[in-house]
Amino acid sequence: MNTLAHRIFFAFFSVVILLGTGTLGYHWIEGWPWFDALYMSLIVMTTIGFAEIHPLSYGGRLFTILYALGSISFFVGILSLIGAQIIENYLSTNNRRKRMLKELLSIRQHYIICGCGKVGKHVIETLLKTKKRFVGIDIDPKTFDQLHQEYEIESNWLLEGDATDEDILLQAGIERAAAIFCCVRDDIKNLFIAMSAKQLNPSIKIATYVIDDKNITKFQHIGVDEIISGDFLIGKHLASSLLNKHFLSFVGELENPEEERVFVGEVIVEPESPLIGKNLRDAAIYQKTGLLVFAIKRGHQTFYNPDPTHAHLESGDKLIVFGNEDQIRALDRYVNG
Repeated sequence: MNTLAHRIFFAFFSVVILLGTGTLGYHWIEGWPWFDALYMSLIVMTTIGFAEIHPLSYGGRLFTILYALGSISFFVGILSLIGAQIIENYLSTNNRRKRMLKELLSIRQHYIICGCGKVGKHVIETLLKTKKRFVGIDIDPKTFDQLHQEYEIESNWLLEGDATDEDILLQAGIERAAAIFCCVRDDIKNLFIAMSAKQLNPSIKIATYVIDDKNITKFQHIGVDEIISGDFLIGKHLASSLLNKHFLSFVGELENPEEERVFVGEVIVEPESPLIGKNLRDAAIYQKTGLLVFAIKRGHQTFYNPDPTHAHLESGDKLIVFGNEDQIRALDRYVNG
């Protein structure tokens, strides 16, 4: 329970105790019935000012004076306590956001996740495992509460806001980011985010989740690098599972939590890479990392099983390999220094 809720609960409990005290006092001092004593306590405590329901004795008047002063002091104190907590929460939230925005000004080559729900949280999980810096954007603060319950995430890297708002993207450091993941469950919003990202940072890499396959061409026209359609992948998986009898057992082995996890990875050849201009044989990637490059993506072309003696590496090439996380990280270090 947070501090504000705790104080509200304490105030409610105190009101019950105060009302009970007045009821007992009038019942014992004046001998009134319980309901009459409760009614008198309520009008005194709330300072409504109705007439006395029964004549008061000297002891009853003295009790009323003390009870009225105590009630007024109590309400003033409670309202001050709750008001101070509300102001403190507001200032604390505002200060946290200011600190976060200040820290975001210093980071470079980070990743931005727009939409941290069902799709986005898997992106975040992968980035956490690979120790990549990222900023998550979501319009629903409850999403961040769920993320904090499942993962150890610093609040400084979660930004509440609408990712379709360019100001929010600028606060997330879109101009200095390496890539952005559009994971909102709305194709139009993802398309708008991708367009804004390209406008604010023409060199940024963009990966987007698409619900309707008909919208894929729209994303291709604005230069999105990776487009993933959930229905498309599921359909391909189901078809492959029947057409290739070894497929399911192979995937089952990959997803076995007791074994070392391996997957298809991608490493981009950066402009400063010392391997640019070398062919795959001279690059000695297998000798250095134990990984075989089974495809090279260059622009809109993909070269499968490239010839080691003829496939020369160029800036921007994407090397597609198959291995575990440590091997792929080692490949990235080897290729890009």
